[in-house]
Amino acid sequence: MPTLALTLIVISLAPFALYLALKRPLIFPFGLYLMMVPFDGVIGATKVTAIVAGLTGGALVFNMLLTRRVLAPPKSWTGWALYTLLASLTALWTIDSLNTINAVVTLLQLFIFYTILCVYPVERAGLRIAGATVVASGTFISLFGLLSYAQGFRTQEDRLSVTLNGLLIDPNHIAAGLLLPLALAVGTLVETRNIWLRLGSAVSAVIMLAALFLTGSRGGLIALAVMLLFLAWKTRYRLQILALMGIGGIASLLQPTVWDRFADKGLGAGSGRLFIWNAGGLALKDHWFAGAGLGAFPAAYNHELLAMYQPVFQGWSRPAHNAVLSAAVELGIFGAVLLLYACWRTWCDARGNVIIEAALVGLAVASMFLDVMLFKYIWLALSMSALVKNAAEPKFLRGMRRQPPPAGSGKVSARVPAWRGARLSAAQRKYP
Repeated sequence: MPTLALTLIVISLAPFALYLALKRPLIFPFGLYLMMVPFDGVIGATKVTAIVAGLTGGALVFNMLLTRRVLAPPKSWTGWALYTLLASLTALWTIDSLNTINAVVTLLQLFIFYTILCVYPVERAGLRIAGATVVASGTFISLFGLLSYAQGFRTQEDRLSVTLNGLLIDPNHIAAGLLLPLALAVGTLVETRNIWLRLGSAVSAVIMLAALFLTGSRGGLIALAVMLLFLAWKTRYRLQILALMGIGGIASLLQPTVWDRFADKGLGAGSGRLFIWNAGGLALKDHWFAGAGLGAFPAAYNHELLAMYQPVFQGWSRPAHNAVLSAAVELGIFGAVLLLYACWRTWCDARGNVIIEAALVGLAVASMFLDVMLFKYIWLALSMSALVKNAAEPKFLRGMRRQPPPAGSGKVSARVPAWRGARLSAAQRKYP
């Protein structure tokens, strides 16, 4: 009976879903994709997220063909295109063919989806809906994790995590994935004048902060502090943000999971990261020019481990726990430079939107302790930067754009071409 009821609900909602997919793809299916991104670590094995991403990309492309409007991608796209190209070429000389092929396939899928969003003519209303959905997704996974934590499901060291179908999300990645929705929630909380929007943002921020603290992620906490301090520095809401940080810090003492991990002498050397980075430094000497191959850092680490001494053995096939070191070993020094350049261009694209800037700064800090480049939440942040740029300064490759009529003319707004690379005036952007 529940299956029949679910089938009837799906059939009844299908026409609305189809309408949104054709007319408002940023609401659906992109909204569904955003809700699934935080759970990708546990449902990715079933390819559900990949299927939804494919449907979303198809809906966005169809909408661009239907409206005949396509944007030139922002400058950051070139950096990520070069990074993806070099990473793909390393499959020709990798030391670990299987892992490199899998990593290249994942990276190409992420880059193609990112490219579609880079050329999509988003409007401010659609961007706000996407931002609200990102906050909702972070709140949802936080509630899920808090409920599991309250029921007694915890990882080692009493840390919050999420598990489905026997698959577990690394608590460190949960914390890093919450940085973007937290930036959006806190930014909305301090700047909006709408009481209901402020209340909703406050509730979401409290739930996500609680979940992030309980993950026990020291890197995530450092990234959160840097992100909030950046927001305080760049906005006039310094006292409010600093007060929020103080309240959050005091409240975290009620369940000091993360502070216990900072104080635990057994977790010295960054929980063994320093030993891993030492091995990565030796691997870099061998692969500094061409790289070991995308996804081949564990193999390079194993090779160096046989020729070095670790005061505390960290095990075999360990990831780099540092995105820059990982890129340098896997793609060579030029690959690491490309990664830094692409990140800098992405941050430049977000200039003017301090919330996205802060989120990118926080994720940059988190990436110093994690390998993040093959995770959807990092590419979502890159996509949000591109969408912000496109909403503020659209550069049309082709299509028509309505121009506001002269004041007092009484005429209907005319449609004028938006030429390649043309920047529309502020008045024109009010008439999407």
